[in-house]
Amino acid sequence: MKPTLKRIFSAVMSAAVCFSCSLLGNAIADDGQPETMTCTEYLDILETGENDVQREDFEITENNNLYDFYQYNYKSLGTTDMTYKRRGAFDCTWKNTYDTAFMSGHIYKDESERSVLARSELYISYRAVVDAEKDYFIGALCGFESGDQIYIVDDWDADDLSMFSSADPVMSYENNDETFDVYLQPLNNGGIAGTDDIIYRYWCLSRVKKSENTKAFSSFTNISEHIEKIRELSNKQLLPESIMLDVQSYKSNGTVHILSNDIFYFNNDPVEFDWNNDNNENTNLFGEDDFPDTLNDESFYQDVTDERGGYYFHMFQDQVLDGPGYVKFDIHEGGKFAGEWTAPSRVTFERGIEYYNSSNTTRSVERYYNGEDLSIDYEADIESDGTVLAGAHGWLNQISVEYYIIDGWKDFSVSDEYTALGSVSIDDGVYDLYMKDRWFFKEYLSVRRENKLSDNGKIEGTIPVSKHLYAFVKYGLEVADPDYVSFCIEPREYSTGSAVVKKNIVRIDGVDIAVSAGFESQEKTDVPTEEEDIYIPGDLNNDLEVNSFDLIIARRELIKAVDGNDTVAEADVDCSGATKINDLILVTRLALGDEVAVPKTRPHKVK
Repeated sequence: MKPTLKRIFSAVMSAAVCFSCSLLGNAIADDGQPETMTCTEYLDILETGENDVQREDFEITENNNLYDFYQYNYKSLGTTDMTYKRRGAFDCTWKNTYDTAFMSGHIYKDESERSVLARSELYISYRAVVDAEKDYFIGALCGFESGDQIYIVDDWDADDLSMFSSADPVMSYENNDETFDVYLQPLNNGGIAGTDDIIYRYWCLSRVKKSENTKAFSSFTNISEHIEKIRELSNKQLLPESIMLDVQSYKSNGTVHILSNDIFYFNNDPVEFDWNNDNNENTNLFGEDDFPDTLNDESFYQDVTDERGGYYFHMFQDQVLDGPGYVKFDIHEGGKFAGEWTAPSRVTFERGIEYYNSSNTTRSVERYYNGEDLSIDYEADIESDGTVLAGAHGWLNQISVEYYIIDGWKDFSVSDEYTALGSVSIDDGVYDLYMKDRWFFKEYLSVRRENKLSDNGKIEGTIPVSKHLYAFVKYGLEVADPDYVSFCIEPREYSTGSAVVKKNIVRIDGVDIAVSAGFESQEKTDVPTEEEDIYIPGDLNNDLEVNSFDLIIARRELIKAVDGNDTVAEADVDCSGATKINDLILVTRLALGDEVAVPKTRPHKVK
């Protein structure tokens, strides 16, 4: 009997949870050294009847930065790896395995915690990048005191669903404009805590595969709404005791990057509010403070983040070690902007794309990165008495990687603190790549060898952002999932100066982001007009006058016509349909300045 994805919560473990589900690891040979065995090798041994092979499941539960992490690998087959990151994020890889699971979330051990969950709305918000062949599942796994589980699967690809008790769903329901089909997987044969109830995992499979057209996807799920549907189906109370983001696989190879994993709840307990008391805390019931009070401002003198015309804008002055310098940030139409600065340690002026995040201030459109091509067309005038950089800037992977694509600069060089990764040719330039580990994030640089910033302070060009992100991945970055993509002017080292960005068009698949946000593009799209057809009779060389040069051409064309060859159309001055001696006479008189009555219409090509 195959052990397909059996993960059962148990009070036996000190962490109040025990799974017999799926993960990866190594068994230990008699000599104490790790012994690896692939899924295929293991099954071949079983088929030959050599059942004396003994292999233990690999299973571990750990806590890291307030998140519980769990991994499982059936019989320790193949190889696996799980790397924990902040905000419940993790990377997981499996190869030649049979049944694996990787999880991150919260296990609520105290009765007081569970009582709060029971009367709260539960949510999970995460982003994933998937590189898996098949037979995998990604979604929220909620465990209950009864031992039952609900697995809300957002993304999956499976040929074998034999773990279910029936090939057909037991019910279907709508949630957030998606249809979910519910399948049952028995986790026991009845009997827990003195009862005869069968424990089930309720698989709620979305009919829409979120990574169908792209490897990256985001999910925001109201878990409580799904739980309520299963309560109606099961007639069980279903009191939550754990919420985990779960990546499971079955006889496959793959890698999944969980870039963020936020689990939170809203308590539904009523709050007393005295409408007659002016001293109530949080009296702003309608959330006006959630929006910046900069809707009508065009100039800013301190840090700001907002949006205009579909373009995110941001100014940030680094004041960690020093006091502030003078800065001014002007917002113009489209993606254009200007900046002034006097002796700041560092200040960033930028405009571009802000992809969706939980604190997004963009009101015109919510954007989610789906692998599209990103580029920036720019033009700027910069004056500075010291260090300044110009190029693309942004963040990747849920604000865990900062990047710069530096096209132009003054008084700048990459310090020895950065590790040189290599170089890459992109379009019309060669760029050197660097990386530095900072406090809680990594920083990647792509620096153009040939400085585009001229001595007179002008700079313009196109930055194919996606190509640079691919280069970062080539040189070691596991995944490049953009959070922000902007054109940036960044003064450093207490310089003083100003910059005017006269052109800043950020494009998604070649289209100005202003258009997808419902605004007009500021890009000049003048339709080329047809060149005015100016015709002067007798002007055979089109220099807008009739002179001796035209007379030479007229004689040559007459000889060609006599020999039966094609002539230029303009040589038929009288528009008779052929070049003859009369045309030579007319050109001669026109060159002499005589007033001659000739057709003003350009003749057709003739012999």
